[in-house]
Amino acid sequence: LVYPPAYALMSNEQIRRWDENERFSLEKDGQPKPLTCVQRAGDVAVIPEMWGHGVVNLEETLAVATEVRMALFRPPLPKAF
Repeated sequence: LVYPPAYALMSNEQIRRWDENERFSLEKDGQPKPLTCVQRAGDVAVIPEMWGHGVVNLEETLAVATEVRMALFRPPLPKAF
């Protein structure tokens, strides 16, 4: 589940529970549906800085994640951010 910066949100709730219980009520209140994808073995997902995301594992999974700030290589964000 991936949301652009204007709609990114934070939650302490486990992502699968949030997706099943809260996401649809937020969508009724105007939150857009997230971008979604299914990763297969060997796939890499790059989530842009400031985009909200959550991972729902469909089966046993091994994942490696890191954060990289590329401030020197991106255009400045609009003042709204």
